[in-house]
Amino acid sequence: MLRRRFLLAAACTPFAAICLPTASVAQPASPTSTPPQRPRWDQPIGPTVADEPSDYYAFERLTFDSLDGERHYRVYLGVPRKPAPPEGYPVIYMLDGNAAMDTLSDQDLAELYADNPPVLVGIGYEVPSRHDVVARAFDYTPPVLNADGSVDTNIEYRGRPGGGADLFLDVIQNSIRPAIEARVQLDPTRQTLWGHSFGGLFTLYTLITRPRMFQRYVAGDPSVGREDDALLQRAKSFHAAEAPAATVRILVGRGRAEAPETPVEEPVSTPPPGREATFALVNRLAEEGMDITFQAYPSQSHGQLFATSLRPALALAAQRP
Repeated sequence: MLRRRFLLAAACTPFAAICLPTASVAQPASPTSTPPQRPRWDQPIGPTVADEPSDYYAFERLTFDSLDGERHYRVYLGVPRKPAPPEGYPVIYMLDGNAAMDTLSDQDLAELYADNPPVLVGIGYEVPSRHDVVARAFDYTPPVLNADGSVDTNIEYRGRPGGGADLFLDVIQNSIRPAIEARVQLDPTRQTLWGHSFGGLFTLYTLITRPRMFQRYVAGDPSVGREDDALLQRAKSFHAAEAPAATVRILVGRGRAEAPETPVEEPVSTPPPGREATFALVNRLAEEGMDITFQAYPSQSHGQLFATSLRPALALAAQRP
């Protein structure tokens, strides 16, 4: 049976199992109030769950540098305050780690702790704010190839250099992950990567270029339209057989332009405007046998999808095989 699904929802309850339906087009959840807008990227973060005492998780911070010494990473490591299962804890690697920690509450930790809690790894930057927009523009965006196959070294996003995703993946694979595994017993078969916006783009790039690096991928409103849909063009040569153990969830909102005043209640059988190519990719990979789903939240903005996609990602990370 194909695992292709299109979902329309105003919101999911925290840590629900990604609201998976039993039919191709699901009836939406009951409308809820519109989530608050995401804080500004440069807003300083105060004490977060990683700084406050918790009965559920113990946190520590690790620091890493990029290979060229230009970017400096703050990694939040949260370990459940209960023994690891025999196979090790599941783990979720969260991009934009500063903002992720600023989004989560102790109540979120309590809900995770109740059953099969994952280790939390928030990969952020050594800045006082939610984001380092210059560093993430480089780290989270894939290289773009010229017609002759060479790498275009002049990629910029709003004046910020881009195209460093492979270098950042090397940092995660060769530095951050070994440091985490040296401290905590992890289940190598239940490792999740989550990212939003540029982070969602990076998550999908990881899937198609290093498909066995993680088993579960959650992309929130991925910015796949960059550089004339370069990622989607590259994905044309990617097939489900390259990631036989992958579970993939893609969640999108209404984008930056459309702004309905009230949640859309009736189910829709087509993707939101501008998401057709992503939806087609999901359908193709589903037809090839991949466990991949596409969820649309037409009442939510791009910024709101940060929290909306993070909590289902945590639920997926905790999910048993």
